[in-house]
Amino acid sequence: MNLNMAPKIWLVQGNCSIHVAKFAKSYFETQNFEVIEWSAKYPDLNLMENIWEMLSDIIYSNNQPRNLKELREQLPDAVTLVNRGKQVITANLYSTFRQRLTTVL
Repeated sequence: MNLNMAPKIWLVQGNCSIHVAKFAKSYFETQNFEVIEWSAKYPDLNLMENIWEMLSDIIYSNNQPRNLKELREQLPDAVTLVNRGKQVITANLYSTFRQRLTTVL
């Protein structure tokens, strides 16, 4: 990957277990990425991550999928539910952004 950027690239990476696989850590080291320590418990500043969490909450509040086929069957209904409330959801995410940013700082 050639980003034509400064010799050292800084990366903020969520520190939850699904984001810190050995393969990812190894790749960042070999590519000279400087990974900034970031707690898994910090409020998320990426609004899309909040949308993923909503989808996950909807899917896992019903019958937890046992395999990829079941997940694929449940995902369209979850997306429909999030899309129905997207204006309210988006407004709420934006209205709490300053508070989340202040918490991180």
